[in-house]
Amino acid sequence: MAVQHSLPRQAPAAISRYGCMSCHAVAHGVVGPAFEWVAWKYQKQPDALARVSSFIEHGGTSTWGGMMPDLNVPDATARDIAQWILKLKPVQPPQTQGEH
Repeated sequence: MAVQHSLPRQAPAAISRYGCMSCHAVAHGVVGPAFEWVAWKYQKQPDALARVSSFIEHGGTSTWGGMMPDLNVPDATARDIAQWILKLKPVQPPQTQGEH
């Protein structure tokens, strides 16, 4: 994947280790939102990295209509994953189930 050159190298391995792809995909929704949709949602928010990494680290109820589990992801790892997600090409999600 060419986009990984400027991103944290540990992120893809951590995404695999914590099972993120069980509920997410890069370009389409599964149980949770596509990572590109997350990049779109937070692209203009100055606190995006802190918000996304906190959500990855602690889980919680999502505005996407589901709940992210608390997988005990360490802070530094959550931050690497969040950076990786936020540097993807942002793609606006389809407007369904209150996803605004």
